[in-house]
Amino acid sequence: FQPSCHICCIAWKMLYAKEFQGGLCRGKGIHGILNYCGSGFPMRLFMNKLLDNLTDILNEMVENYSLLLRIIQRERQFIIENSLYELYDCIKQKETIILKLRMLEDLRVSVIGRVSVFFNTKDKDITLSYLSDSTPEPYSSIFKGYRSQLLSFIQSIQEINRENKNFIELSMDTMKESFQFLNDITNPRPTYISSGVV
Repeated sequence: FQPSCHICCIAWKMLYAKEFQGGLCRGKGIHGILNYCGSGFPMRLFMNKLLDNLTDILNEMVENYSLLLRIIQRERQFIIENSLYELYDCIKQKETIILKLRMLEDLRVSVIGRVSVFFNTKDKDITLSYLSDSTPEPYSSIFKGYRSQLLSFIQSIQEINRENKNFIELSMDTMKESFQFLNDITNPRPTYISSGVV
């Protein structure tokens, strides 16, 4: 969504107008701004459009994190089974999903930058928890739900990643021992018989 320059100017003028700085909307967050603007004011429509954009992005992020979780769960099984071809396929799928998530994160940051204007605060302070507490329904419940889902997926992914790392390290240690054993067999140390002849 690319807002028009006219609407952007309206937003900036409202945020720095005497009425906003002087107290009519001061300290009331988005509720105060929207109530002050009135239901027909273009700024309300602009804000709703931004929030809708953000929910679309978050929905895409939830879907991709869910897919990523399923892939690393399969990856763990392939590591245990030493299924190298399937494991390689999982790695390629992970790379694709991670690339999508990075693109979605860039979009999220861009939208948050615009949303922060309406709250008169810094981008870094606009978290999902902040939005769920500061926006009217249905957005409040939507952001709360996405926050819960994303936290659950990220925690599960981190936990399984740690397990996969341990499995890989164990497999590597086993492979090193096997290589060492094979090396000892193919290159045996000299053995002396009682006469001293090798």
